[in-house]
Amino acid sequence: MTIRLESDIEEVIRKHAREQHTTPEAIIMDILRERLSLSRGPSLSHQPAKDWKTRLLRLPTHCGVSLSDEAVSSEGLYD
Repeated sequence: MTIRLESDIEEVIRKHAREQHTTPEAIIMDILRERLSLSRGPSLSHQPAKDWKTRLLRLPTHCGVSLSDEAVSSEGLYD
C-alpha cells in the first residue's frame, strides 16, 4: 500500500523521527497501531524521554504493607 502525504504532514513526521532517532516509517507505524488499537503496549523507544519517564514512574503500585524503620534496621532483622 502506498500513501501520499501532504508536505506539511511529512515534514512533521520527519522532524519527530529525527528527534526520536528513528525512521519516519516507524513513527507512522506506531501512530497507526495506536490509532487502530493494535498496540501491544507503550513503545518506550519511540517516545520522548519525558513521556516514558512519566509512564515508568506511574508503574509502582501500593502493596498495602509498610515496614517501620526498626523492622528494616540491622537490629530489627535479628529480633
